[in-house]
Amino acid sequence: MSRLQGFSNSNRFIDNCILQMYCDCKSFTAAERFFDKMVDRDLLSWATIISAYTKEGHTDEAVRLLLHILDLGIKPNSSIFSTLIMSFTDPSLLDLGKQIHSQLIRNEFAADISVETLISKMYVKCGWLDGAEVSINKMTRKNVVACTRLMVGYTQAARHSDAMSLFAKMISQGVELDEFVFSIVLKACAALGDLYTGRQIHSVCIKLGLKSEVSVGTPLVEFYNKCARFDAAHRAFETI
Repeated sequence: MSRLQGFSNSNRFIDNCILQMYCDCKSFTAAERFFDKMVDRDLLSWATIISAYTKEGHTDEAVRLLLHILDLGIKPNSSIFSTLIMSFTDPSLLDLGKQIHSQLIRNEFAADISVETLISKMYVKCGWLDGAEVSINKMTRKNVVACTRLMVGYTQAARHSDAMSLFAKMISQGVELDEFVFSIVLKACAALGDLYTGRQIHSVCIKLGLKSEVSVGTPLVEFYNKCARFDAAHRAFETI
């Protein structure tokens, strides 16, 4: 029996390698035919073909396969879900993204920090900023990547006050900040003409040794120019 089991595992390994080869060569028709003929599929087999579909933009097909996995009573791993989530980058895919999010919750993957980050990114990419905010608020541990991405989404949507509020939450909740966060919040201050807050942030940047960073210095110059503080803008420019 152990020999038969070993033979089966060996065949599965070879089949998965062949399937991956077809996908890597972008021979998707051959990959689909081979996948359909595979007798002994495992999660890697499913993940390989789903990943191939998403890379080619065939998101509907990838979702169809995921639903088929669930119908078969197979529990997908987080890798399969993550692959799908990363492919949802357009508002037209928002409803599909919500469906996958629901499946993540049902399969108890939604609390994984990497999955949570991908979910919030998906909602930002699909233009549902309120959904991204809810997702971040549910995180057991906030991270700068997810928060920064939402801040960018807010500023791109001209929701500068929301970007400022999120920045304040990040500080109060002890989220580690980097120079990119400060560059975004300075742009929000410039858009709002908020001289007082912008000056406070400038002071923090000086304390953290970030004022000479181009990613911070350039938004500082723009901020002071927007607020008609041209001498301060010139001084900020000189420190870059």
